[in-house]
Amino acid sequence: MQEVGIPITVALGVGWFLFIILKFILAQVEERIRGVAKAIGGLENKVEIMNNDIVKIDTLISGACGYFIFYIWKWVTKTIDPALDDLGASLGRLKKDVSTLDNDLIRLNIKMKVLRAEREKIKVIQGE
Repeated sequence: MQEVGIPITVALGVGWFLFIILKFILAQVEERIRGVAKAIGGLENKVEIMNNDIVKIDTLISGACGYFIFYIWKWVTKTIDPALDDLGASLGRLKKDVSTLDNDLIRLNIKMKVLRAEREKIKVIQGE
């Protein structure tokens, strides 16, 4: 028994020592994993907060752009549209006046041709 008992006792002692060392190492690994898990959880919370902040910023910018577009639309409808209407009316009157002047110019040209023809007739009559 002595020949078998000592090696068995030493093997059991070494086995127990390896068990304790593995238990210690695994406890350290488990502690580090828990630390990493907490860090990841904190990062997930930060990502959620950042997503909420991005949604808030997006909403704020969308509202600001909408107000800006509304302001431009109001300005155009109150200022530019009446001015364009007045300009259109003025342009219509100007077109009418130009047409009248063109007709007057045509009539004056006809009268000038008639007067020149009459002068020529008078010169021919007086010259004969």
